[in-house]
Amino acid sequence: MAITKEKKDAQLAKIHDTFASAQLVVFMEYKGLSVSDLTSFRRDLKTSGATFSVYKNRLVAVAFPEHSELETLLEGQIGYIQSEEDPSAVAKVVHNYVKEKDGICVKGGVFENRVVSVDVIESLAQLPSREVLVAQAVQLIASPISGLVLRLKTPLLKLAYVLESIKETKEN
Repeated sequence: MAITKEKKDAQLAKIHDTFASAQLVVFMEYKGLSVSDLTSFRRDLKTSGATFSVYKNRLVAVAFPEHSELETLLEGQIGYIQSEEDPSAVAKVVHNYVKEKDGICVKGGVFENRVVSVDVIESLAQLPSREVLVAQAVQLIASPISGLVLRLKTPLLKLAYVLESIKETKEN
């Protein structure tokens, strides 16, 4: 049964809104996955703040005419993983799942409204989590300050040690 024009327009709007609000969209070929595997994968994605959807490839191509390079990615059974949160966490989940299962592969994606290759998604998977990156940045900022405090404190400590030793010698 054919889809009416109104339903197609509603689906196109939904696809466009979903992809536009996502920081990362991964195109994954899921041919050969069982329903239980796909359910567990969706559960893992949900914990990292992502969702897995299936749309008609032609509708995705029509929804994004500005990205003509999507045509090469939209062949086969493609699932779309959208994330509005931490892209590296989602890329890690996808990377680990692709390593575990045979017959599935990442075809590419859209990262910050640019079509990217599999290599970019792999490099996102290698990044540390957002919390670790923030902690590293704070450590880099605090390192010179703590070094300055230590250097300013050292002469005062030496003076305190000298005064303490003078006090001990006078008491004896």
